[in-house]
Amino acid sequence: MDNITNKTQCIIVAINEKYVAIFSVLLESIIENSKNNENYEIVVLYTGLSDESKKTLKNMAHSDNVWIRFLNVSKKIEGYNFFVKGENNKIYLSKEAYFRLLAPELLPEYKVALYLDSDIIVLSGWTDIFQMDLNEYLLAAVPDIWDNWKCYSARYRLAEYRKKELCITNFGEYFNSGVMLLNLDEMRKTFREGELLKIAASKDWKKHDQDVLNLMCKGRVHLLDYKWNLIE
Repeated sequence: MDNITNKTQCIIVAINEKYVAIFSVLLESIIENSKNNENYEIVVLYTGLSDESKKTLKNMAHSDNVWIRFLNVSKKIEGYNFFVKGENNKIYLSKEAYFRLLAPELLPEYKVALYLDSDIIVLSGWTDIFQMDLNEYLLAAVPDIWDNWKCYSARYRLAEYRKKELCITNFGEYFNSGVMLLNLDEMRKTFREGELLKIAASKDWKKHDQDVLNLMCKGRVHLLDYKWNLIE
C-alpha cells in the first residue's frame, strides 16, 4: 500500500487455489501490456490461498510498476451462504465471484477500480479504460451478449425472470460482470456497508451476484463497446 500514488490504477480479481494458474496468465498479460509511466496495484481477494501460491504470484509481478496485494475476506463473508449452482443443479461457479461486491468498503483509498475475471487476458490498449469519465455512473460494463438473446426465446423463460426479479424490461441493458470499471466513490455513497453482500445471499439468483449488480445498479450503468469484453 505504501506504493500507492495518484497515478496508481487498481485492478481487482478474486481467486481460490484452483484458479492460481489461470490468474497467472492474466497477470503476465497485465505486465506485458501496461504503460510504464503508470503504476498498477492488483488486489487479490481470497479466503483460501496457500502461502506458496501467494509467493509465486508475487514473484511473477517482476515489473517495477505492477505489484500484488492479497486481501483475505474470510471475516467479511462469515455467516453468508452464496448460491453457486446453475442449470441442472450443477456447480456453476465458486463463492469467490461474490467477493467483488465488497470492493467499495475494502478499498477506501481508491475512487475507481477495474474488476477482471481471472480467466481474462488483456491486450495492448487495455489501460485506456481508466480514462473513461464515469461521472455519476456506478460502473461501466459490456452488455451480456451471451445471454441477452435468451430473453427473446420462450424456451428459457429468462424474460419473465428479469422482469419480475430484476425489474429489467430493456433486456439489452443487462450487463456482463466479467469486466467492470467500478466507481467506488459513487458506490460508497449509494450503498450501505455490506448491503450488496446481504442482498446477494438473500436468495438463489439465477446469475448469482451478476444479477444483484444489474438490479442494484440499474439506470446507472455506462454500457461499453463489446471490444472491452470479447470472447475469441
